[in-house]
Amino acid sequence: MTDISKIDTIIFDLGGVIVDLNPVGVIERLTKYSGVKLGPMEEMKEFIVNSPVLIQYETGKSTEEQFLSEMNELLKANMTQQEFEDAWNLMLGDIPEKRLNFMRSLGENYQTMILSNTNGIHERKFDEMVNKATGEEGMHSFVHVAHYSHKIGLRKPEASCYHYVLDHSQLKPERTLFFDDNKANIESAQSLGIQAVQVKYPDQIFEIINHG
Repeated sequence: MTDISKIDTIIFDLGGVIVDLNPVGVIERLTKYSGVKLGPMEEMKEFIVNSPVLIQYETGKSTEEQFLSEMNELLKANMTQQEFEDAWNLMLGDIPEKRLNFMRSLGENYQTMILSNTNGIHERKFDEMVNKATGEEGMHSFVHVAHYSHKIGLRKPEASCYHYVLDHSQLKPERTLFFDDNKANIESAQSLGIQAVQVKYPDQIFEIINHG
């Protein structure tokens, strides 16, 4: 169990930690547009998530227009930008205010950050959702620093991604607590000495912090 008294900085992943995810909704919508048969739902999810096309976009190496063009090619589809964005944003489920307020309250005693593998389309959408619900400018308003993969050009679980965050704010790994729902991301962070905890259900963060 993590000793919170020895922590200076808390870093949050977004999807599966602060933001509820709906991958099935995205896959079902994209399947309707797709001209290729990709097999079971889980296979299609892996096909997209591990695609170099997505990785390039989520590290800021391709534009939205290029991403759409390459996704259309990948799926043998002919989606318009709006059709694709509507489908892509189905990934984002609820963003409970209690989680946002929890991040903000922790900022009174800790340095708080976000580290998320994300992209411009999703950033606009979750910022819009947060603004509508709270009146705040966006997700970044609830932490001291927000690191998004498409802006820093690095993606978890690459060690270079964590090194960037640690160096950027001169953090001590052993005094840094990191929450992520992805096991590979957790293991990579732990290999660098970061106090990383896998979140298996979003509201688990309350239990870890309050009872850690």
